[in-house]
Amino acid sequence: MPWLELSAITGPLAKMGVDKAFTSLSRSEAVIKARRRLGLPAEPQAGDFEAIYRHALVDWGMFKPEAVLDFFRDERIYQAFRRAWHENNPQILQTEAGEVVRWAEEFGARSPPSRPLSTSSSITRAQRPKPVTTAI
Repeated sequence: MPWLELSAITGPLAKMGVDKAFTSLSRSEAVIKARRRLGLPAEPQAGDFEAIYRHALVDWGMFKPEAVLDFFRDERIYQAFRRAWHENNPQILQTEAGEVVRWAEEFGARSPPSRPLSTSSSITRAQRPKPVTTAI
């Protein structure tokens, strides 16, 4: 029975893990900013919406108030932006953005609570602000 070279199996498995880790890191605002400061290439892969969105936040977000960046970091806005882009329908983003702004005005919140997209546009007082948990 021939011996199987273990590295023939572990090498590709390890590479898959490393590739996934690098892909995940390319979607982090902190990593994108650090790479740019160090002069390292930090361009998103074509077709990777999340990476492109995060890179756009870093590029566009320079010198913007934190509240504006928090708005675009909100999971609802991210998901609405993604759906609007994929479906070529800006009304999706406009509707969700309006709901987030209405919520913030009603409850006096600086940053709206992050929640999944819903089909209902009504927001109740039971919903309380939560920290934005979008991985950036």
